[in-house]
Amino acid sequence: MEEKLTVLIAEDDPIQRDKLLLYADKMNLDIIGTVSSGTRLINEYLEHRPDLVLLDIGLEKLDGISAFKAITEQGFRPQMIFVTGSSNPYHLLMGYELDSVDYITKPVNFERFERAISKAKKNILSEKLMATLNDKKINMITVKYKKRTITLNEDQIVCAEKVSIIKQIRIYTVDGRIIETTTPLSKILEQCTEYVFCPHRSYLVNYKYITSVVPDDFIAGNYIINLLHCDLKVQLYRNNYDRYLACKNLVLND
Repeated sequence: MEEKLTVLIAEDDPIQRDKLLLYADKMNLDIIGTVSSGTRLINEYLEHRPDLVLLDIGLEKLDGISAFKAITEQGFRPQMIFVTGSSNPYHLLMGYELDSVDYITKPVNFERFERAISKAKKNILSEKLMATLNDKKINMITVKYKKRTITLNEDQIVCAEKVSIIKQIRIYTVDGRIIETTTPLSKILEQCTEYVFCPHRSYLVNYKYITSVVPDDFIAGNYIINLLHCDLKVQLYRNNYDRYLACKNLVLND
């Protein structure tokens, strides 16, 4: 189920406010409140922190632009859509300077409102995605690929394999790609976090994608690593088993 967008409406005209409420309900938005003054706008925003502000300029006590500036000066950057009767060039310029999602002039029709809300939803989704990725502390790996340098998200790497015949490294990714690079395993490992380890001199493995570790049927004391997203059976030398355990403990304690 799609998460509802939380919205604060700043509009001093009851008729226009009712129209915005009707449109918002039609788009399944979560209205956390309506205000008619700029001072109330500041207070309500700071209390509820909505995703989006629908902002009229001509508010009571404190105009909408001044109120919104007061919010941003406190370090907040909410998405905002101007909904106003003003076509003053200065106000249009302020819409640009305040990085508004859109500038709708009254009278507002539903189609125009819907387009603006859709733009706001895309912006908010993008911001939330970036915040999630930042929380995960993305680690980027640089390798040589077809005479140029590319970067890969470590979380996209399942494992890497040295192919001695062609003197290349094959990197297997979660989306099924096989990237051939001349960057040595040792240089790749230097860039990785503790979740990536060397089970065998010819392999690197991302612990996050290990499904099982089983005894090797042919070499006593060694093991075989089975992986998600990849059919390789990776050897784990008995001398490197402690590295596997270190990664396992890291994940368990994360």
